[in-house]
Amino acid sequence: MRKMFMKYLGENHNMTLVSPSGSRGSSQDYAFRVAHICKIENIGWETLAANINVILPKYERGGEQKEQGKRSHESYINALKYFRLYVGEQVANKTTPKTQNKRWKLF
Repeated sequence: MRKMFMKYLGENHNMTLVSPSGSRGSSQDYAFRVAHICKIENIGWETLAANINVILPKYERGGEQKEQGKRSHESYINALKYFRLYVGEQVANKTTPKTQNKRWKLF
């Protein structure tokens, strides 16, 4: 999921993998920050995706983890917000399999 998130940031938000100076680009940095939140929360990326609307407010102003959210010029909270966008688009674009037409026997 991490690589797909970085790809999403690059394709949809024009973020780079590597900065011109050779350090982490924005997409790589945001993926690093989301991974760090997963470590703090002791959860995986899929669990974070399923609970993003519960976890995100903890890192916003007034939340129990607001200090972590404010670190590095609010990179953590911004990373979580972009991750929420990513998850929302994944859910919106998910196709459901077509059900087969079945003939029911009544007797």
